[in-house]
Amino acid sequence: MTYLNKTLPALALLAALAAAVPAIAGDDRDLRDQAIALIDEAGSSAGLARACGVDPTPITAAVKQLLKRVSLDGPSRADALARYRANEAHMTRDALATPGAPPCAELSTLLRDAVRDLNAIAAPEVTARSEIPASPAGK
Repeated sequence: MTYLNKTLPALALLAALAAAVPAIAGDDRDLRDQAIALIDEAGSSAGLARACGVDPTPITAAVKQLLKRVSLDGPSRADALARYRANEAHMTRDALATPGAPPCAELSTLLRDAVRDLNAIAAPEVTARSEIPASPAGK
């Protein structure tokens, strides 16, 4: 009887873990899909920045950081970067080909939002800080 009492909880735990595996895998897949979609959008934002004469390096850096946080295999990572570059080039070309000046009025907001959105995916959780002020050195 004691063997059964010890075995049943272990089997129940294993069954619960086995049921959770597809959900965990699905969450990971959703995260990758979300990251790739944001990388595509970021390429367009970077292209508009370039057309407006603004360096898109902050967006490119945020994309590279995102690719470090999200688990993509080598070909998927290379494909995401290639699509980012293609979207950037396409948007730059389209914005410069449009009659009149490119729409640069809201560019700073667009760039800030793109970097914020990229940094929000799979970001480490922020922990609460202590409310106790540190005492000055030497006191």
